[in-house]
Amino acid sequence: MLRQVRFFYTLEELDALDMTTLSPAARCTALFRRARATYRIVKMRRAGKADRAYDASRRACEAADHARYHASSLYALGKRAYETGRPADAKRHFEQLLS
Repeated sequence: MLRQVRFFYTLEELDALDMTTLSPAARCTALFRRARATYRIVKMRRAGKADRAYDASRRACEAADHARYHASSLYALGKRAYETGRPADAKRHFEQLLS
C-alpha cells in the first residue's frame, strides 16, 4: 500500500502556530518546514508560493543566525530561479551561499 503524503496537513499545522510567540530559531525552523511543504505541492510551486515561502525562511533564518536552514533556503531559491529561467537571480542566491 502506498504511503499517503501529508503536505497539506503539515501546512495546516504550521499555519496554526503563532509565529510571534516562537523563538527566532524555532520560527526559522517552522518557516523552512512550511517552505519545504509548499514546494512539494506542485500547484503551489507553479503559483510562486514556494519562492515566497523560501524567501521568508531565508530572512527569518538569517535573523536567527541559523546557518543550516539559511543556506538551504538560499540553495532552494537559487535552484527555483534557475528552473524558472531567471539565471541572474540564481547566480545571486548561489553567490550568497559562497560568502
